[in-house]
Amino acid sequence: DYEPDILSKDFSGEIYFFRPSDADKDLKIKMTPDVDGVQTVDVGSLTHGMYKIQLNWYNSGKKYYKEDVLFIK
Repeated sequence: DYEPDILSKDFSGEIYFFRPSDADKDLKIKMTPDVDGVQTVDVGSLTHGMYKIQLNWYNSGKKYYKEDVLFIK
């Protein structure tokens, strides 16, 4: 379960959509989670295909990193 105070006041982060086949299609956005801690991303501007997703964020004095693969259909 999400706890509202899990995101500190110093929270900041970025989501990087990296398109290995075409760097012109890369996209970087600022993380802006809502009051429930949910981040919504409009992927309508992304071309269909594979992206590597890199999340970098800072919360409560600690740095975090997560990477995954996403397929846009």
